[in-house]
Formats: sequence, C-alpha cells, structure tokens
Amino acid sequence: RFYRKPGILKKLTEKALIRPKSVELIALLKTGHLDYAFEYRSVAVQHGLKYLELPREIDLRDPSLNSYYRQASIRLRGKRPGEYITVRGKAISYGVTLLKGAPHRALAEDFMRFLLSPEGGLKVLEDCGQRPIIPPRVIRARAR
Repeated sequence: RFYRKPGILKKLTEKALIRPKSVELIALLKTGHLDYAFEYRSVAVQHGLKYLELPREIDLRDPSLNSYYRQASIRLRGKRPGEYITVRGKAISYGVTLLKGAPHRALAEDFMRFLLSPEGGLKVLEDCGQRPIIPPRVIRARAR
C-alpha cells in the first residue's frame, strides 16, 4: 500500500526463500546465492552488508505509528492442523529490566547505568545497528 504499486508484494515474494532463522540468509547473501533479503538493519550493520533504509511509515520503529503499522497483517499457520493466526504490524523494540530482589543488585544497577550512558552502552547499541530510544522509556513498577 505504502508504495502504491500494484503487484509489488507478489513481485518481491514470488521467489521467496524461507529459512527457519532469518540470519541463515546472511551466508547466502555473502556468497551471492541471494540478491536481497528482508532483514533487520542491525543484522546488516553487524555483518557489513549494504542495506536500504525503509521510510518510518513502514520500518516498524516508531511506537507512535502503531495504529498505522496495524494495517499490515499476515496470516500464519498455527500450531494445530488447519489453525491459522493473524499477526498485525506494530513497532519493534527491545527491553531490559532490573529485577526486584536481584541477588547482585549493585552490579545490575552499574550495568544499567553503563547501558543507558551515551558514551557507553547507547554507543555500543548504535554501532551495532540498534537505534536506542532516546530518552529511554522508564516504567516504574507499582507495589502490589
């Protein structure tokens, strides 16, 4: 829909090569057995591959666009024969947490400070192709 080119999905997927793990496509790209693959930006950066940046409207990085991303869906086979599930688009993000009652809380806090520091963990993440959320979203747990 985004590109307004009828038939683009069929053209891009008619010779689809599916692997159990998407990173298995990397060797095929590097040896020239594949011309392109749909992969995370971070995977391309970490493996020194050329990549195209998708527009924000379709790259699944902006949580404020979740209602737009939701328009995209795919129907997948479920766990049982004849069962199908529909998966809808939504922003992709990774999280980290500090567990209440962690046995080495001081070390965990040091790690979190490093991870969230601009010249430490945030730089490492960016260098690996992961775009950190700046400022980080911090959710404090409520007492139960």
